[in-house]
This record gives sequence, C-alpha cells and structure tokens, in this order.
Amino acid sequence: MIFWPSDKPVAQICFSEILRLDGEWVPTVWAMLPQQELRRFQEVAEEGKSCQSSLIFPEDLLSSSQPTIPWITTLNDLSESQEPNPRYLRCLLNWKTPFGQTMGRLLGQRGQYQVLLFALENSQASAHTMAVSLSPDQRLQLLSLLPPL
Repeated sequence: MIFWPSDKPVAQICFSEILRLDGEWVPTVWAMLPQQELRRFQEVAEEGKSCQSSLIFPEDLLSSSQPTIPWITTLNDLSESQEPNPRYLRCLLNWKTPFGQTMGRLLGQRGQYQVLLFALENSQASAHTMAVSLSPDQRLQLLSLLPPL
C-alpha cells in the first residue's frame, strides 16, 4: 500500500516522484482529487480508455537557461452518457537537475509510468493506480536528450 507523503499538503495537487517498488525504480505521478471525480476516472479506467501522456519538447531545451519539459497526463472520463471532462495532471521535468534527468531516463527506458490517485476526502492510502505508456517517439526523444552516463 502506498501512502500520501507527510511533507505534501492534503489538497488538489500533482507532482512526480521516483518510487522503489518490488526492487525496481519506477517513475510515478501522484495526484489528489475529490472522491466523486476519482470515481469517474476509475470507471473509465476499467474500460481501458483512461490515460494519455504528452511530453512537450522545446526546440531550445539544451541551450535554454531554464531547460524544462512539460509533462502532461490526461485522465479521460469519456462515457457515452456525458460530455468529456478530462483532468490534466501537469508536471515539469527540469533537465538541469539530477532528479529531472533520472526521471527522464527512467521514462525513456521503461516506456511507462504509474499514476497514483488519492481521494481528497480520504487522503491516507492510494485509491487507484493506472499505468500510462509513452509513445516510442517520446521515449527516443527523452533518451536522445540525456547526457552520457
């Protein structure tokens, strides 16, 4: 069971973290949402239409004084009975930091990450987890931007 970090506020926030799960380092995105909204995403996740990942690669990333890659996870709640109302979980990969480069390397190598969703009303334990895949192009681009080990 995964618990909400004590150093993070109980609020509608999103952040990325690298977790050690079953002996492996795993890239993750953590988000806290209202319980009602969380239920909608869980229902759609069961149908296999739940998430998309987008990485936006600035052309001047490596020469920029603020080299960041916007990383957006879209949670879809597409059901036939309602209008689409996606939730966007936004994170930034700061390419100047060891954390940003390690996260980028893990994303590129693994090709997927976990989204951990927590209910605002019951914030202790993760209420739902979803795996999100990166496209082959996103993976290659991440790996090509990394400095050699």
